[in-house]
Amino acid sequence: DSDEKEYSMSLLQFVRVNHQCDNTKISLHLSIEEQEHTIISCCAEISVSLICSFLEGTIFPQEGQIFIDGNNFFSISHALQQKVRQKALIITQKSSLLPFHTVYENLIFSAKLKRKSSFNSFEKTISLLEETDLLKKKNMVVHQLSLKEQQILLLLQGILFDPKLLCLDYRVLEQIETAKWKVLIREQCHRGTTVVIISFCEKDIHLPDFRVYKENMLPL
Repeated sequence: DSDEKEYSMSLLQFVRVNHQCDNTKISLHLSIEEQEHTIISCCAEISVSLICSFLEGTIFPQEGQIFIDGNNFFSISHALQQKVRQKALIITQKSSLLPFHTVYENLIFSAKLKRKSSFNSFEKTISLLEETDLLKKKNMVVHQLSLKEQQILLLLQGILFDPKLLCLDYRVLEQIETAKWKVLIREQCHRGTTVVIISFCEKDIHLPDFRVYKENMLPL
């Protein structure tokens, strides 16, 4: 219990997390505070997938604990996990859209989950669509979009959800023009969201004001 109190104050914490899979061992021990935007640079692609799965709650780490907004994520009830998800959003390649609904309906759905007013939701949705050239496709059904457009929509959905913590699999960002997603991420940081990107070290992502943690190494 004393360990749990010690490690439950930051926004996101990996406490002595160790996990082995397919001859690859992942080892993380780091804390991320509010507004401490971070890139977690992994040694292998499988490490990216494992960390994303930990944060989604689909795989339990073999050793260690993960705290999200002060909650030991794998020790709380499903109901409390859902409440945590209202503050922390994970966007990965497996994240899903509503395939038979329109672009606009998918974005408004995010706002409704967050219980935002319909007027503010409409204004922000139109603004985001204009920024990404998806405005002319707002009435298209999602499964008619290209993969790139679907990845953009996933990112916009996360932004409209306006979470306290936004964790992104870099493979989602890869489908989007670099200049475009960097602008969206920067704006979200300015709105108060703490952004964490889980990346593969060879991709060498550079963002100002982002700290870099390398797997199995001390922070740079």
